[in-house]
Amino acid sequence: EFLLIECVPRDHITLLGAGLGDKSLQDKLSKKLETLQRMCTRLTRLPSQTAFFLLKNCYAIPKFMYLIRTSAAFSETDLLNEIDTALRSAVQDVFNVTILDDIWLKITLPVKLGGFGLQCISDISTSAFISSVVSVNKLTGQSTPDATYDKALDMWTNLVDETATAPSSSRQKDWTKHVYNVRRNTLLANCNSLDVARIQGCSSRGSGDWIDVLPSATLGLSLSNDEFRIAAGLRLGAPITPLFPCICGTVCTPDANHALI
Repeated sequence: EFLLIECVPRDHITLLGAGLGDKSLQDKLSKKLETLQRMCTRLTRLPSQTAFFLLKNCYAIPKFMYLIRTSAAFSETDLLNEIDTALRSAVQDVFNVTILDDIWLKITLPVKLGGFGLQCISDISTSAFISSVVSVNKLTGQSTPDATYDKALDMWTNLVDETATAPSSSRQKDWTKHVYNVRRNTLLANCNSLDVARIQGCSSRGSGDWIDVLPSATLGLSLSNDEFRIAAGLRLGAPITPLFPCICGTVCTPDANHALI
């Protein structure tokens, strides 16, 4: 009867859904990527606000969170970049605006920092794994190699400011906040004064509540596709209109800032 026991190669080992081998981890990430891509094509059939709400809170990072907390997914940089690319493409379709690099950086910042709170898996994978290890540090002495934790910590150090110190907290947000602070500071350093004012204004308390609200027509909390596109474009500083002359004689730029005057 022992002949019925399947011998699994070391690289194909999984435990409770976590890929312990390189091949098993790559397979799981690839399957989740395929599912994400398939779901993103279907989201375009929904209203933009609803589509983004589902993408952010259900179909994007939440579907990967268990895997990146329980395995060394941070080391699969190529696959993580493919996942981020799929998310970026989906957001561009949902927002119906051109997502340039600086716009994408704004989208992936937390709402309280002026973004939209859609996390990049490549930004949080190290923080997710490290915080998971710290939370069960009494059990990981045998089950998790020190080399894996050290590699994750080294990669996290490369993502944050050189003055940042590794927190002892097991809360993931205590690790990711250092990554986002660097992202935001980099963004501000490369922005003009208008964009700096935009980001600071969008970081004020309550300015991003409309992003996290549950879309509900019954409660009057739903936006039309055009309303959502304009609101998102103005928050991001993205091009949402072609050049056209205003009745005042000024040429309106694609970011539509003139319409706010």
